[in-house]
Amino acid sequence: MTRAICGWMLAVLTAGFAAGQAPAPASSSTIPVLMLSDIHFDPFRDPAKFDKLAATPVAGWEAILKAPDSPTQAATFQALQTACGAAKGLDTNEALFDASLKAEHANGTGIKFVTISGDLLGHQFDCRYKTLAKSEAGYREFAEKTASYVMKRVGAEFPAAAVYFALGNNDSSCGDYALDLNDHFLAGTSKAVLDGLKGASDDEIAQAKKDYETAGYYSVSLNAPMQKTRLLVIDDMYLSLKWTTCGRKADPAAPAAVLAWLKGQLDGAARRGEKVWVMGHIPPGINVYSTLKRGKTCEVNGAESFLAPAGKESLGDVLAAHADVIALGLFGHTHMDEMKLVPATTGGVAIKGVASISPVDGNTPSFTLAKIDPATSQMNDYAVYVAPNKTGVGGSWTREYSFDEAYAQTTYSAATLKELVAAFRADPGGEKKTSQSYEIYFEPLFPIPVLVLGWPQYVCGIDKMSEADFKACACGATP
Repeated sequence: MTRAICGWMLAVLTAGFAAGQAPAPASSSTIPVLMLSDIHFDPFRDPAKFDKLAATPVAGWEAILKAPDSPTQAATFQALQTACGAAKGLDTNEALFDASLKAEHANGTGIKFVTISGDLLGHQFDCRYKTLAKSEAGYREFAEKTASYVMKRVGAEFPAAAVYFALGNNDSSCGDYALDLNDHFLAGTSKAVLDGLKGASDDEIAQAKKDYETAGYYSVSLNAPMQKTRLLVIDDMYLSLKWTTCGRKADPAAPAAVLAWLKGQLDGAARRGEKVWVMGHIPPGINVYSTLKRGKTCEVNGAESFLAPAGKESLGDVLAAHADVIALGLFGHTHMDEMKLVPATTGGVAIKGVASISPVDGNTPSFTLAKIDPATSQMNDYAVYVAPNKTGVGGSWTREYSFDEAYAQTTYSAATLKELVAAFRADPGGEKKTSQSYEIYFEPLFPIPVLVLGWPQYVCGIDKMSEADFKACACGATP
């Protein structure tokens, strides 16, 4: 890292935290919205509590999880980590989850609704369960109870707000990236999802139940004061290159069903004159991190796409074709604080990648508070709040930065992102203030801005959705 980047990083972090000791009030013309992603809750942190959790309804879980750790906690959990080959860091335990909820509540005065863009369950969930249970018996029910527990805790923290959940690739009772259409996991978690749809009509809730239990998608109108705005939630695990059925087989009917539903909903919203938010988990476009990590930047190796095989209709294609009706896209998955722009002839779709609560990738837990204009359905600004450390406890969660302060912009829109990407691309060394803001804030409080290691390629990944477009942009750039 250069001396200039180090100096700028220190200055910008110091300024951000100095400004962030108190939450910035929302404009009178905007409403506050809480955005979360990748909680990755781990109910196995104290293995001695496992049997009691398995035998107890979700309503009794909080008391069990908040009880003092057993004397053997450290040793038995380390043995579990070893058994399941957990080479990465730790996911969200009860202490971190509880601290995050309290911080969100304290900083999010007047929250109108909450969005959670997937991955409620922790990593290696199936291995951890089967290691402790010494059997697969009861696994499906335990996975459903864990997801429902996360949903219910968030809903209880914000009883006056609607809470909208998407599922991620870890949210399944048959393994990572595996789920069937009409899967029992969907039926087993639907009540907790529907309980979050406060303010929705009986007809909307009935249709959402039917749709969610089919393939994890649902449609709901956002509550007043939002004006003629529809939220479309999809489970885009079905669209991933890694997705299989629970029987570990391919099934082209599933991704086709998800895309057909989404297109039908977008077309219907356009006819009704509605604006739309689309929320999923895995963002469209190229997985730049994996592409660079494997040396797959140029034509000889190819690039890794998040969603859809080459030559097939992708989520990005559907979003681009309906850009005129989509006000915002919300996704997670990478655990980082990201921007993406799906380009289109009508301008494009602005996508916000929401950073994670889980610190498993070395990032500091964080959440996002957004200011939404209810008349335009547009996000005017957002601020990212970070934990004092990776445990989330032992200090205050503070405002790291806000979008308008870091980038001197007043809206988070396709036009704004197009302008920012142009500025990033004109600065291939990542040396200017705007570029360095993105490099620093991309991974909350990470000691080294990782984007410095592949800045031109990451910029290509912001607005290049296909492998061919990404290659054309990235292969001429020096990593």
